[in-house]
Amino acid sequence: MSKRYFIILGIVILSIAVSSNIKAQSPIKDKESARAFVQKFYSWYVALYNKDTPKSDLVALKKYPTYFDTALSDAIMRDYSEQPKNAGEILGLDADPFLSAQDTGFDYQAGDVKQVGDKFLIDIHSGTAGEPKKEILKSETILIAQVANVNNQWKFINFLYPAKQGGGSLLTVLAKLLKDRKEWNAKQGKKSKAKQ
Repeated sequence: MSKRYFIILGIVILSIAVSSNIKAQSPIKDKESARAFVQKFYSWYVALYNKDTPKSDLVALKKYPTYFDTALSDAIMRDYSEQPKNAGEILGLDADPFLSAQDTGFDYQAGDVKQVGDKFLIDIHSGTAGEPKKEILKSETILIAQVANVNNQWKFINFLYPAKQGGGSLLTVLAKLLKDRKEWNAKQGKKSKAKQ
């Protein structure tokens, strides 16, 4: 066998070894990268929200559209645009979708990360603004950010609510609100026809 054959064989074996080593390390790097993405967003977003910025979630969707999966951002935008002005009750989100909160003055920290298939679930903890990060991370998980890496860009896919927070997810809540609005609109249509 020629020297050239052994050189090519060595390169192939070395390439396989390096490739398998990279694959073995990537889940840890992916988890840290996912956590860093989520924490960066929350650090920016919480500062905005704590200033009582109206419709902070819409500001985030407009400023960072690439951070959100299209299905998620479209559902949130639809929720705002379709809310009836004269309903007399809330027929849309009544809490911030990214914080699961209505009050300001809190800080949020990204905690544990779990990988499920190609998606990553990052626990989000909340505490009083100014509280040490370690203390905030000891608190209960208030929601879980679900992210995926799409074409080398992390994106929020959904936000999940632990059982203590009512369970479910932001997308399921938005789908139910859409259904409720359709039913409300149908009832309003029947009322207007009855008056005529």
